[in-house]
Amino acid sequence: MKRYAVNESAPYGLYVSFSPADVRFVGSEGETLEGRSPLYRKLPTALVILCGPVLGGAFVLAFPLVIIVAIASIMTHLVAKRFRKAAEKRVYLIENAWQPQAAFLQGEQEEETAAQDADQDADQDADQDAEHGEVAKTTETSTDRHDPFDDLRDEIAKRKNPR
Repeated sequence: MKRYAVNESAPYGLYVSFSPADVRFVGSEGETLEGRSPLYRKLPTALVILCGPVLGGAFVLAFPLVIIVAIASIMTHLVAKRFRKAAEKRVYLIENAWQPQAAFLQGEQEEETAAQDADQDADQDADQDAEHGEVAKTTETSTDRHDPFDDLRDEIAKRKNPR
């Protein structure tokens, strides 16, 4: 196989370079060989004619497999993308993110302070009404609490002093 350099006049034929891999075709006599590689080798015409059907057969047999692999690759990419998106939304569930400032250790005390605040607000409203000359209504509201021990104390007092 004869060697030809780039930008050199070359005869009709097929030229191959192995580093970097490149194939060039010169279509007429006297045409210059252009390409990325500095050196090309001319393939013999008989070799190209004999290998042509073999390469064509390999392409016909491999092309369906190439299509199947390409479709599987695209589908895998799409499924992985959706899975990653769903996992990113729920990563906080499996992430070790201990936040001691978010611990609610005073649950019942918060309820009691809320009830006391509501009682104080009701007392302040009643005082303001009395200052303005309005009659304060003494109706039972949902914030009024009944002490369960009041009944017990009454029962004890009745048994100690039976009258």
